Amino acid sequence: MRPLLVAFVATLIAASGCTVQQDVCLDLTQRLQECGLVVTEPNCDALDSATMAGILDAMEDDCSAPELVEDGAVSPELCDFAGWPCPGPIGPEPTSLPTRNTLVFVGGIDNTPAFDWSPAILDAVSNVHDAHHVPLKSWGTPDERTRDLYAALEGLSAGRPDRRFNLICYAVGGRDCRYLVSPGGLFADDPAALAAIQAKIASITTISTPHRGTRLAEAALLAVMGKIDGSILDALNLGPLAGMGLDLSPMIVAVLQGLTPTTSLSFNEQVVDAPGIPFWSYASVSDFPIPEEDDGEIAEACGAVYGGLERRDVLNPILWVPSTFAHESFDETGHVSRGPADGQVAVASARWGELKGCLPADHWDVIGQIAHVVRDPMTGFSAPRFYLQLADELRNAGW
Repeated sequence: MRPLLVAFVATLIAASGCTVQQDVCLDLTQRLQECGLVVTEPNCDALDSATMAGILDAMEDDCSAPELVEDGAVSPELCDFAGWPCPGPIGPEPTSLPTRNTLVFVGGIDNTPAFDWSPAILDAVSNVHDAHHVPLKSWGTPDERTRDLYAALEGLSAGRPDRRFNLICYAVGGRDCRYLVSPGGLFADDPAALAAIQAKIASITTISTPHRGTRLAEAALLAVMGKIDGSILDALNLGPLAGMGLDLSPMIVAVLQGLTPTTSLSFNEQVVDAPGIPFWSYASVSDFPIPEEDDGEIAEACGAVYGGLERRDVLNPILWVPSTFAHESFDETGHVSRGPADGQVAVASARWGELKGCLPADHWDVIGQIAHVVRDPMTGFSAPRFYLQLADELRNAGW
């Protein structure tokens, strides 16, 4: 809490000058980071202490405070303070023409609000399209999570037997979407049910999905067993549970094992693609403030980067440790590949079906998280805008 911060700051400046300026600058830097906006070298002289204190006060409970946000982007004053380029929005203006089929946003491995689709995305898309959000069981098995997805789609089909769906599936949810319609998946032993659900799916688009697993799962298993530092679990939202001394093994060890690269090879051999259903995929790319990969490596892995190669995203600091495990993956040929990643998933792992390109975003930015409510000041990436553009692409494809 920062009660009366603005009122006191003028008096404090007179008494302690630079100390107050530096302290308020540090507080503002920390708060911006909590809002998903990384500041590596703040220019503490760009704003006076009273202005910074006013921004802090306004942002105390709301990352979208007017003092931070101007027309959906970070305010120019804060761009100067943080040294961000603050480029314009990416791509064409989305249309107001709805898709032919219902959009379903399928959640990832964790359905808690901070790790699921941002309401800002869902609200923006729902204003134009018939769109729904389907959270799946947190840390469930593919069978458990896919049954949740199937039940949700059956509910949406009630009274509308001809309704079809464009599935937009985040992270592990992308594997669940594949499992739903695969001849080797949920209905492997029920041809009639399999044919019925396949007929309902117009398309599947996966976002930052570890189709070929992630070495982060291997590292998390070691952390759960106490063999390496447990801080890596924070990026998976498991740190608080581990800190409470809870035995995580029954809940997550089997799931993590299923997400390792080696086990994912077996999963993919079984869960073959459903014939006749188009698969699109998007990967995402983010890096440390001093990047590991150059433009050539990113271009080779991605084919195309949404907005262009010059838009380079900076990882949320919570992803710095897991990112060291994320860059290595199997590629489409089954060989070990090292390349760009988003802090949790390598581009080589996220590639499935037709890779449409890479988003300049980390693993959380792509769903408008964590607390990321503005156009990214480093890249211009706006998650709501991107998904409106994706909906236009789906509509143009006839779906």
